[in-house]
Amino acid sequence: MTAERSVGIARSSRNGTPGRRAVFAALAFVGIFTSAAVGRAAELSLRSAAVCTGPVVTLGDLFEIRGPDSAANAALADIRLFPAPPIGERRFVSRQEIRDILALRGIDLRPHIWTGAAMIGLTSAPNCAVWQGETVGDAARRRAEERVAAAVREYLSQTHPAGLARDVQVRLDDQQAAVAATPDARVRVESDLAVGVDQRKFLISVTAAGETVRFSIDARVRAMQPVVVASRPLARDSILTAADVSLSYEAAAGNESGSPLRSLEEAIGKQLTLSVSAGRVLDGSILREPILVRRNDVVTVYTRAPGIVIRTSARAKDDAAGGQWVSVESLEVRGKPIMARVIGFREVEVLAGSIRTRER
Repeated sequence: MTAERSVGIARSSRNGTPGRRAVFAALAFVGIFTSAAVGRAAELSLRSAAVCTGPVVTLGDLFEIRGPDSAANAALADIRLFPAPPIGERRFVSRQEIRDILALRGIDLRPHIWTGAAMIGLTSAPNCAVWQGETVGDAARRRAEERVAAAVREYLSQTHPAGLARDVQVRLDDQQAAVAATPDARVRVESDLAVGVDQRKFLISVTAAGETVRFSIDARVRAMQPVVVASRPLARDSILTAADVSLSYEAAAGNESGSPLRSLEEAIGKQLTLSVSAGRVLDGSILREPILVRRNDVVTVYTRAPGIVIRTSARAKDDAAGGQWVSVESLEVRGKPIMARVIGFREVEVLAGSIRTRER
């Protein structure tokens, strides 16, 4: 059988039976051995990176093979080594590992000249495993869907400028996910079309390994508004500071009820009416103005009249926040309580005119 015939079998063996692959391996080995024996050694130069175009990595995927006999070169190139890496993953193989694999199979390529890189990085072409129905792993799928969602957000920020953050949710099938998960894939949105409330169709192009693949997807797109969330666990009666709260866009998309606060200014300085956990969306129902005067507190009472201010002490009869009115009773002379307005922490004020009016 000629060397050319052995090459023909080698190329058809990718889809052949195990018996035919065994025949090919034997013939390839004979061809390699024969060419080496007559002094026609080939140069095998290891590439630094390669893209596998089939489910199994061959010697030709990894090396540039240069020898005087083209048929022998083809036989070398068709030697099958190991499965191609999954879509979305990169595998590194050293030159020595490749030689060890060949040695374990009884293939002696020592007479040939080994040059090139010491190690090669392998990836699979985006249309390699996909077309054969290979299932995409969860990690690769998440990476692919985030890449596509990020491309959609970038596209919308350029074509629909509104100054709003957007929540984009996409679901890719195995074929689409495998393409978009390819290392160094460049994802771009070419066009979009509204198909319903919060629903749009996008034409996606993915360029990887020198190939461009296009497909359309349906995505849910919602404009998000900021909401105020607790930055850490907070106890009841805490007076909020800038360190206690922050803005979140992710939480806004899922908040379906209540009236969440939209700015930090609405929260800072307010007091919680209950304990909250980190990340909770804050709304007005759980906040109040800080309680500055508590029931039975001894407070300072400022009595103001034109040109004079009189300061005395009294006991508060109720809780009150800043700006609210509270009943206070003199410590010196027990009598009818008077109403005073809270102006600070344990500080209230009354007007001289209001006292005279109440005494009549």
